[in-house]
Amino acid sequence: MRYQRWRATTGAEVTLAQEHVPGEALFVDYGGDPAYVTNPHTGEQRAVWLFVAAWGFSHWLYVEATATQQSRDWLAAHVNALEAAGCVPRALVPDNTVTAVRRALRYDPELNPTYRDLAEHYGLAVLPARPRKPRDKAKVETAVLIAQRRVLAALRDTVFFSLAELNTAIASIVAQINAEPFQKREGSRNELFERYERPIAQALPARRHEYASWHQSLVHRDHHIEVDRGYYSVPYTLIGQRMDVRIGAHLVEIFQRGALIAAHARVERPYERRTIEGHRPPEHRAYRALGFDRLLDQASKIGPNTAAVLAKQALCKKHLGETIRNAQGILRLADDFSPQALEHAAGAALQLGAFSYRTLRDLLQQSRSSTDGGQGSLSLQTESAATPSEHPNVRGPDYFH
Repeated sequence: MRYQRWRATTGAEVTLAQEHVPGEALFVDYGGDPAYVTNPHTGEQRAVWLFVAAWGFSHWLYVEATATQQSRDWLAAHVNALEAAGCVPRALVPDNTVTAVRRALRYDPELNPTYRDLAEHYGLAVLPARPRKPRDKAKVETAVLIAQRRVLAALRDTVFFSLAELNTAIASIVAQINAEPFQKREGSRNELFERYERPIAQALPARRHEYASWHQSLVHRDHHIEVDRGYYSVPYTLIGQRMDVRIGAHLVEIFQRGALIAAHARVERPYERRTIEGHRPPEHRAYRALGFDRLLDQASKIGPNTAAVLAKQALCKKHLGETIRNAQGILRLADDFSPQALEHAAGAALQLGAFSYRTLRDLLQQSRSSTDGGQGSLSLQTESAATPSEHPNVRGPDYFH
């Protein structure tokens, strides 16, 4: 007895009464006991969970049954609660559930990325209750008790065949609770909410929050990341690094240490690629910018025979990339030998009806060997060369019989 009297004088048993400012905080949590939905075909019962939200000043109540307590259902219930209220508080006060808090640090809790997204979308602060401090969220603890005693008790003898049917019944009971006069305060939850909370609370944003999941992904050597069977580019300088990726319904956003690196529309087909041209290395951009028309212009500056060879070889290829690669090889021969020698060899190739890079290279090498051996020019050799029908690169009519 003496110890108890002494302890009372120290202030250890004194509690701090929380004063709630209108429009300031919305307390959220899941209730302990589940409700049940019955499969109409098998009669099997499935447990569903009561999400409970209570406004701090007015005690205005929102209750919804969700199929799970996982992140997608947890966030959807928040969105529905805010839309039911028609406004947004300054702060959310959740428990330290993993769907809200990744690491429950006392002074700087690390939020789950999906919960942080929700808070940023609605302009909310998140003030998680301290671990093992139920008085921090006494408002929602009281609301959970009301949901258990008033909602679940009223529905325990009713069979529901869908979640929507159950939530319609829950909404009806919660509407009655919000309309009832307080026993120790003037007015009702509805009256206090409309008079004090709604005028001060923030307006709902124009766009409804959409759920997005977060992943980590490694940047591959082709400067793309793979996410959900799609490939998305990042700057090539980030190859080998890990990125944080936010996957929404229509948009994929890629972050590095919190900074947005790239944003892409989601792929429409599995394994499709989304590439921003500026993410490519300079040499890749140069290659892609070097279209076939530009290669033809370069060939025309060397001579008409070279340009004609490029045009002829293009007709033999099935893909633009193959055409460009072969044309680049032919033009490179002007550096390896000389523009004049290439133009001369191109004239011989046109006579032979063979237009590949390999043919031109062989003709140029033969010309160089002949010149070094003193046996005359390429034009003399080509006069005695095989006719087009006899050339090894030309199949001839017998091939098709």
